[in-house]
Amino acid sequence: MTVMSGESYTFLHSCIISDSDKNGLLLNGAPPPSPIQWKALPSTTYVGGVLTIPAGKQCILSHVDPDATFGLILYGAGDRESYAMPIGMQLLPINVSGYRTICW
Repeated sequence: MTVMSGESYTFLHSCIISDSDKNGLLLNGAPPPSPIQWKALPSTTYVGGVLTIPAGKQCILSHVDPDATFGLILYGAGDRESYAMPIGMQLLPINVSGYRTICW
């Protein structure tokens, strides 16, 4: 990784997706401009890869199949600081029976 200075950051997005779905990823509605180097995740049907997004760019990562799921971890690094967080979480209802339990 290149050492950055001042307010400049490098942003990397680690993506995990099913091997059969990897070719359907879209970045701002089109295939990513640079090929993603996918690595198989041992003992699974999933692969992982890294997308580099330029600083200051807003991007939408989607899939041609609306039912395909994938996970992302955003990693940002700058001069003497870095962070990481999950993004693009698919949150589903966990209480589908209609009953709610409130504890206090």
